[in-house]
Amino acid sequence: MTGGGVVVLLTVLFVHYCSAQEYGKTGGNITLTPQIKLSTPPNSILWKRGTNKVAEKDRPDLKTDYYGRFNGCTTLDDNTGSLTIYRLSSDDDGIFSVEINGQQKADKYQLIVKDDATIPEISKNCSATECTLKCSGSADENVSWLKMKNGNNPEEEAVPTLKVYKNSTFTKFQCKLSKPLSYKTSAIMTLQEIFQESNLPNNSGLIIGIILPIVAVLVCVAVFGYFKGWYKRFLPGQRDSGTTTIYSTVGSTGLNTTQSNNIEGDATPQGSAAAPPSNGSNNANESHPLTGPPAAPPSNASNNVKEDEAA
Repeated sequence: MTGGGVVVLLTVLFVHYCSAQEYGKTGGNITLTPQIKLSTPPNSILWKRGTNKVAEKDRPDLKTDYYGRFNGCTTLDDNTGSLTIYRLSSDDDGIFSVEINGQQKADKYQLIVKDDATIPEISKNCSATECTLKCSGSADENVSWLKMKNGNNPEEEAVPTLKVYKNSTFTKFQCKLSKPLSYKTSAIMTLQEIFQESNLPNNSGLIIGIILPIVAVLVCVAVFGYFKGWYKRFLPGQRDSGTTTIYSTVGSTGLNTTQSNNIEGDATPQGSAAAPPSNGSNNANESHPLTGPPAAPPSNASNNVKEDEAA
């Protein structure tokens, strides 16, 4: 390595390790203040990020100029030389330096913009006597566990994974994710809750696999029964005709006639004409349950005698 390369490397290391770290929150504001006491307002002030100008005031009677992305979200205090940056984002990260009255100050400010801390996510793996709790967050967050005994001040253990025993003297547990400007904690878990939840049977899949087929069969049976009853009730040829046959004896011949009355639905409305009795020739060969078999019709010979007499 050449002598020039060594100088550059040492300069970079000096700037990196000698810069004061200033943390800002995404969307928030931050003020960088020169570590110098001024008895009178400075004549000129220049702020830079790296080698690029951020804000500059050449003379007290001139307005301040702002450059690049800092124009419109930055203000410079003419009296103290402080620089305030609004609506911070990760694009504002970098090393800031200040010159006052044309003199470069040794103070460096390494601005680091961080998001707010996230809500912890907890997973666990348990046996009958112990549980392993794991707390997860973003890569740039510090993870720790808070352990409490009967409401006393918590003990903090900076580990992402915590092993808890069923006979532990600690009764409450809480995960904590922290960043330089913020932190968030999980809900408090009691020792009893941790092991009660772990002892629940993990057979929900088996229960679903048994109950769902049974429900499906019951639904199919109900639907089949409904449509079967509908078929019998409404389709042609499946209803009872409701027809009643009435027998009567006509004259001295002893012939039987029948009258069919349809009794479906409501009774015949009052005032409507009754249907005439039908001829019983189709039923002449049938036996009446009370009068016995029908009488035989008169022979042709008797008809001929009556015709001769008439003549």
